[in-house]
Amino acid sequence: TPPGPYVAVRASRDGTTLAVASDDGSQRNVWIMPMRGSVSLRRLTFEGRNQFPVLSPDAMRVAYQSDREGAQAIFVRRADGTGQIERLTKPAQGETHEPESWSPDGRYLAYSAGKPGEFSLWILSIDDHKAVRLGDTQSRSPFGSSFSPDGHWIAYYVASTTISSTGRPIADVGQLSSDIGVFIQPFPPMGARYQVPKQQIDFHPVWAPDGGSLIFTPS
Repeated sequence: TPPGPYVAVRASRDGTTLAVASDDGSQRNVWIMPMRGSVSLRRLTFEGRNQFPVLSPDAMRVAYQSDREGAQAIFVRRADGTGQIERLTKPAQGETHEPESWSPDGRYLAYSAGKPGEFSLWILSIDDHKAVRLGDTQSRSPFGSSFSPDGHWIAYYVASTTISSTGRPIADVGQLSSDIGVFIQPFPPMGARYQVPKQQIDFHPVWAPDGGSLIFTPS
């Protein structure tokens, strides 16, 4: 593939397909790239600004954020570019929705909803488009949530909303807190939440394929 302003690269669970966003400062689009046969990028979006693609477990569909109808909502389209584009969410005024992870059975989609500096984590039912909030946790940035391979757990990152004496969020000044970092909790939710053993200020959790461990980034 040619060099380009690629961001938000996501792989399908079976490793056959990549979904890639591009952002050159004026246009934001979603692209699909097969990992078998002829490897080339194929453009999937053509209207509005589109980003944060997430492939369904079977790699047949892509959920992504788009402002094609005004608000930064979540849409879904077949990965091969056929069929209709379907809108999944309707953000409130001034709110954005960012898709993050499909459940392994393809029935649910985890996403972050909110305004800059204040996000909550939601679970959307794909069948009826109904969404419920996952607990009362808030974060300064999107959660980067990830369903476990068996669908029984969900991992996510919480960025502090607490402001330090310097006027900057705690997560930005390197102070450790039990309120920030990577967490996991059962799905469906049962009220329990567990923090991954803290390294520094941890974020971007991704499950290993066997579900036995988490990969994340300390900063």
